[in-house]
This record gives sequence, C-alpha cells and structure tokens, in this order.
Amino acid sequence: MGGRNGAIILAITTIYSKTLLTPIPSHDIPYHPRLGAPHPMVERRASGASGAARDGGFAVAKPRFIGKFVHKIDRKGRVSVPAPFRGALVGQTFVGVVCFPSPKLTCIEGGGTECTDDLIARIEQLPQFSDDREILQSLLGQMHEIALDGEGRVMLPPELLAHGGITDHALFVGHGSSFRIWEPERFGAREADLYERARRQDVTVPPLRAAVSPAAK
Repeated sequence: MGGRNGAIILAITTIYSKTLLTPIPSHDIPYHPRLGAPHPMVERRASGASGAARDGGFAVAKPRFIGKFVHKIDRKGRVSVPAPFRGALVGQTFVGVVCFPSPKLTCIEGGGTECTDDLIARIEQLPQFSDDREILQSLLGQMHEIALDGEGRVMLPPELLAHGGITDHALFVGHGSSFRIWEPERFGAREADLYERARRQDVTVPPLRAAVSPAAK
C-alpha cells in the first residue's frame, strides 16, 4: 500500500442480486448527529459507505444506500431514517437528507447533499434556457432539505407524503447513491412487476467501464 502519503485506491463493485431482501422493522443503533467525523483527506462512513472516486490521489467515499426497511410514522409525522442510511450520510456538512417527489413514480426520491450536488452539476451542463434544462430545474424547486433530529428522525412534508400516498408506514428502498420512500403495498406491486420483467427480458448487470485518467485524455 506504500507509505503514509501513498495514494489509497479503493475499487468496490456493487453487484445486484435477484434475492429479495425482506422488509423488516429497523433495529436502529443509537444515533448521534456528529458521529464519525471524516478524516480531512479520506472521508469515512459507517456501514452505508463504499469506496469510489479519487480526489487528489485520495479515495473519497460515496454514499451507498442498499436494502429495504419499513418504519412507522408517528402521530407528529416523524419517521426514523434507517441506521445504515444514516451511516451513508456521515461526513456531510448538512446533517440530514434531501427529498423531492418522483417525477415518474408515486414515491419520494431521497439522498444526501452529494447526490443533489451531482444532479445540479449535470443540469447546469445543459444549454441555458433550453427546454430540457428548464424542465429539470423545476425539480430543484420541489426539493426539501430535511434535518435529522437527535434520534435520527425526519419530518416529511405533507405534500411529499401525499404524492407517495404514504400514511402510517414508510418503506425506505436503497438505490445505490440514492433511495426512495414508498407506501409499502404500492411498492410490493411494483417490485413484483419489475422481477417479472427482469425474468422475461433476461436482464443482466453491465460490466464497469474502465476509468480514464486525466493524463490519458
């Protein structure tokens, strides 16, 4: 691995299995908003972490949201963010999540601020005042930065709950660098449809593309 100043290269490939992950009530670990402060050069995250991009020769961990968790929404509209998902958020300057209504599905899209920053950067690559840019920028106005409280809970805005048809329970579903929040029965129907389509179409995971170093460009 070299000396202390040697570059740390982490390459982790996430392989999606067709094995169903049964939704279970989360057995959360005690939460503290300042838990796991990142090293100044190498960002570290808890069980939700994964190695990925390099920044100045050092590996920078990217959020990794996987698994499914059902959580009850209390009378005040608060719901606990799954402990593994909170672990993926460690190291953010904002201690919380970013959520917005899915433009294509009846669910809530969610992620950390890094996911939001990536989306904004990609939108801003489009020509200014173009139709595509205007349409995608409308999503930004629907985003909510929601802080985690001392017990790892968030208060989802009523308009987001209404969009997802979510009332008593929320199902958090990991999607790699982001996650979705569903009404459990609604997701069950969609999941069954997706697995049937995967079976018929023989869907496979594509190989990773080789990274191109700046010197090679």
